[in-house]
Amino acid sequence: ARAYSRAVKDGIDAAGVVEERPHRALVVETEYDDSGTVRGVIESAGVEFDADYGERVRFDLRVPVAEVEALRERLNDATSGRVEIER
Repeated sequence: ARAYSRAVKDGIDAAGVVEERPHRALVVETEYDDSGTVRGVIESAGVEFDADYGERVRFDLRVPVAEVEALRERLNDATSGRVEIER
């Protein structure tokens, strides 16, 4: 039992702690002309995203709640307001 307890403790210690922050899903749509700019802003923000290149380009984002407004502002500034952002 002692060896088992030690193995469990070592496993928990090795796993570390993950801090989870609340996130919000955002949908960002843009024309192809602005898609590279939008993708660059999203990548520089370090948020999780998927991209779908259809008639327009759609980015599905997972953004920490505390960073949503700043990212919205950066996307609007970078595209001169041509980007559509849905919650």
